[in-house]
Amino acid sequence: MEELPKGFDLYILGHLHWYEKKDLNDGQLLLTGSTIPTSMHRIEAEQTKMIHKYNGSINHIPLENQRKIFWKEFDLDTAIKERIDTFIGTIAAVKPKPIINITIKGTLKKGFQPPRFSDLEEKYKHKAIININKKFDREGFEEQVEKLRMFREQKLSPEEYGIKILQEKLKEVNCGIKINDIFDSLVDGDIDLIFNLLTGQQKTLIEAKA
Repeated sequence: MEELPKGFDLYILGHLHWYEKKDLNDGQLLLTGSTIPTSMHRIEAEQTKMIHKYNGSINHIPLENQRKIFWKEFDLDTAIKERIDTFIGTIAAVKPKPIINITIKGTLKKGFQPPRFSDLEEKYKHKAIININKKFDREGFEEQVEKLRMFREQKLSPEEYGIKILQEKLKEVNCGIKINDIFDSLVDGDIDLIFNLLTGQQKTLIEAKA
């Protein structure tokens, strides 16, 4: 801002999608904002879209029939899908369709898979444009990165690298099967067997193959 030349009554800037007005030097600076919602920033969702008229002073003229934007943040839990469903259900169906931006935050614990939300987007597509953004941290992620770094420093071959990772996963689910037996099954392409063992659903090769 300091680089803008002095001596002007009005400075007009664009690019950003929300508007702002402030004093600058001996004049005024106007960030005009966009005339249509873009859903890119929460500040925009909280403002009315408008055009601006200048005649010595700035006058704001709100636009009619604006698309509304809703923002909502949720903490991740086992009932997250139901809570989002309830929230969207409380928003009235209007024209033009509103934009609903939902952000889900939380830490994914080991073994927990968050639900899919595509069916909610399909369910409410007649009444809103829905964006569901997931910002998850994974429990133990830093520990896993450190293990990978250690493996790399040991300069293991691809096969040794794979066996090391497989060993770590087996320890996590308290699986006592010999690593070579499981690795042979993996090489043979028995993906279902390996998946059941690594997720802790089954503990023995015989049980997995039954």
